[in-house]
Parts: sequence; structure tokens; C-alpha cells
Amino acid sequence: ADLIKDNKPFNEKAYDYLGRIVEIVDGEYASLLLYENEKLIKPITRKRKVGEWIHDYSINYLLIDKVIESKKGETFIDWYNINYQEKLMENPNWQSILIFPLIKENILRGILYLTVPLKEREFDNTSLNLSSVLTNIFIGNI
Repeated sequence: ADLIKDNKPFNEKAYDYLGRIVEIVDGEYASLLLYENEKLIKPITRKRKVGEWIHDYSINYLLIDKVIESKKGETFIDWYNINYQEKLMENPNWQSILIFPLIKENILRGILYLTVPLKEREFDNTSLNLSSVLTNIFIGNI
């Protein structure tokens, strides 16, 4: 119900939306990348169980480009976007990633970008379907 309250400012709606998605699909981070005229205007990120926006979060834009091109949500394992120290570890902190386009009236409005350590879980079709339902509710109200 909080996702569809029209009287809330956009930032509050986005904060609630990202929090719900992280909670429902057991993600660690959720980012909303906002687009205007097919150009990224700003990414906003939230981490589970953290009560404020996260700044300085690494996003794999090559994977985002694939989703923008296909216009379909997808799940990935990010084998490359890890820091140097993790590359030296026996078990690097690889990420399971779920990316879903927010399309309204055939125009890209944003991208949902979720991550969770592969050690915790791997996103699957159920995660993708749940994200799709919540995203459609959210995009219908922005």
C-alpha cells in the first residue's frame, strides 16, 4: 500500500520500493537508476537493514546495457566486478544480480538493479517474477 500512495514524495516512494524489493527477494543492495530521454540522470541505492541511502556503490553498466537492449529483466552472476583484494581470495565475493527495466508508455524510465552475494543465494525466475510485479506497481505510480 505504501508503494501506491500518491501523496508521498518520489524519494520516499523509491525508498519504500527498494526496501520492499530487497526484503521480498532476499537481496543485499537495491538500486534504482533513473533515466530521462534515454540518458541516466541518477542512481539511488539502498542496502538491507540500513536506514539511509548508500553512496559509492559499484554497478555493472555492461549488464545494464544488455537489459536495456533486450527490454527484459534478467539475472546474472557478476564474475568481473569485484575489487582487487577479492580477486586474490580463494572465494571472491561474486554477486548474483537481477536487473529489470522500468518501462512506462514504451519509454525507459529506469532500471532496477539488485545484488546479493552468491555465497548467500542466487537470484532465479521467482525473484525475477516478484520483482516484475512490484516494479509494475511502482512504475504505474510515478
